[in-house]
Amino acid sequence: MVFGDSQSGNADVPNYAPWNKTVQNAYSKNKDADFMINVGDLVEKGQDYRHWNNWFNAAKGVIDNLPEMPVQGNHETYNAVGWDSTKPKYFTNQFKVPMNGPDGFKGQVYSYDYGNVHFVMLDSQEDEESSNNDELAAIGADPRLVIYGTPIAFGSNQAEIIKGKAYVNPNYITMYLGGSYDSASMKLTIDKQTYSFNAKDLSPSKNVSLDALSKAGFNCSYNTQFNMIMINK
Repeated sequence: MVFGDSQSGNADVPNYAPWNKTVQNAYSKNKDADFMINVGDLVEKGQDYRHWNNWFNAAKGVIDNLPEMPVQGNHETYNAVGWDSTKPKYFTNQFKVPMNGPDGFKGQVYSYDYGNVHFVMLDSQEDEESSNNDELAAIGADPRLVIYGTPIAFGSNQAEIIKGKAYVNPNYITMYLGGSYDSASMKLTIDKQTYSFNAKDLSPSKNVSLDALSKAGFNCSYNTQFNMIMINK
């Protein structure tokens, strides 16, 4: 079972009744589930135990029967007082996950095999990001499933919309999918495959258009309602 944001939405009132209803209903209809995944922002304030206590109580009867394989979101880094970020100590201390991530990110970044699928759980928070692409380069299992708490292209510094046309910063694609981008030659390399673009494919700020990425074989979508761009390969 896979769940999206379950945080309370209110830092002062850690109400997890919606999470309780969601997780309990999902489990009642999927008793054959082998494990569960939360894709970031489990709680409103990651360094406030009130939120964690209520989150775990809401999932009682489910989380004690199914392994939880969570992904860290930005809310897991927020201090109890104010909105400054720190290392998500409460997050990493409470979940038993494989400690095979890079140094400094163990418990935040990890991977595991289930059947013939290799799951990669990434920390997608920019201000805590490190060069984690070694994990992606080392994957040998096929297929693979990469899970993170943020869409590949999301936000004004990662993407832009010009006259209804979407453009993406190629450096963010390489950050999440691995690989490299050479701005001089306008070549994007992922999984030893190189994709070439030309000046017509780029915005004035040198971002690559979604149309060009789609023609190159990427799975792209732009949700106008939420102003969200998603890309996969």
